[in-house]
Amino acid sequence: MGPVGPQGPVGPSGPQGEVGPSGAQGVAGAIGPIGPIGPAGPQGPQGPAGDGSGGNSVAYADSVFRTRFILANAPLPSTIATLDLPPGNWVIVGKAMASALSETTTSEAHCALVSGRGGATTNLDYQSVAMTLDVHHTVTVASPLTVSGTADGHLELQCQSVDTIDGIIENAQLWAVQVGTLNSTVIPVF
Repeated sequence: MGPVGPQGPVGPSGPQGEVGPSGAQGVAGAIGPIGPIGPAGPQGPQGPAGDGSGGNSVAYADSVFRTRFILANAPLPSTIATLDLPPGNWVIVGKAMASALSETTTSEAHCALVSGRGGATTNLDYQSVAMTLDVHHTVTVASPLTVSGTADGHLELQCQSVDTIDGIIENAQLWAVQVGTLNSTVIPVF
């Protein structure tokens, strides 16, 4: 055997081979950092005009932080607090503290939330509580009300002693908050 000869010249390139099969999916990378906040979008178009049934609430209140006497067996109740409301839909709440002026076990204060003037009144709510000497019992009345005129917009918290013992009503408050819509109906049964 003779010696190895010199290397020959490089031959021409062969044709390209076919694409091989896809490899297995790699492991997911780490979550990148949060990007910067984008610019504010353009202002939207103006919305439709409201119908006037909602919006701001209006509140009225009468707070009577003085003592009102209710006389025993009086033929008519005493007016404790009043409000005059303009037309609209209202939610009304009233409260007071009742107690007796002498020792008793049978005395009661009957209190009512009344709408209207003179003989054309409507009882909207009613509560009776015991009256005891040196003990304050809470009276609470509440009602929805739709006011259509000036007469039915006049509200009174009225109380009366039902016994032979005089009583007192203190810290009376009457509130009314106007709302857009009332979804209830008052059917007085008093």
